[in-house]
Amino acid sequence: MAAVVNGQVITTQDVAARAQLLALTMGIHPTPDLIARLAPQVTKQLIDQTLQQQEIDKLNINVSDEEVENAISNIEKGNGMAPGGLQSKLEAAGVPYSTLLAQIRTSLGWQQVLHKVLGPGLQPTPGDLAAQKTALQASLGATQYHLAEIFIPSPTPATRPRPRLSPTP
Repeated sequence: MAAVVNGQVITTQDVAARAQLLALTMGIHPTPDLIARLAPQVTKQLIDQTLQQQEIDKLNINVSDEEVENAISNIEKGNGMAPGGLQSKLEAAGVPYSTLLAQIRTSLGWQQVLHKVLGPGLQPTPGDLAAQKTALQASLGATQYHLAEIFIPSPTPATRPRPRLSPTP
């Protein structure tokens, strides 16, 4: 067991599969060392998603297979893959396809939870749209940046291997 969330177990196998999926999406070969370094971050993500899924279930929100298939299709199209290409790629890399399906199902369900809880406040007003359009027009031609952070834990000084010192002549 990697974690227990309100009685629901997250296994180390779940963590390893999700870490492999994360590595593949980053374009990195999922080595055992990388999987071990990603494990704490992935475990936290799985805990959060388990809590989200529990709320989805509590509110009786159903994400249809068709919605999941559409999301997969959009991912494949966005990456220039043929239909079924994503599943083949994941299986070839040893990542269970069900790992991706669960992640997508939870993501889609969570969007419905937010819409249900926040209600019509999620819909932009005409004034919101006009303000966004004005801001986008003002930024035309300007350099834009998209920043993201991926946390990869490194060993602490106490657990870091010590360098070998050779005797001086």
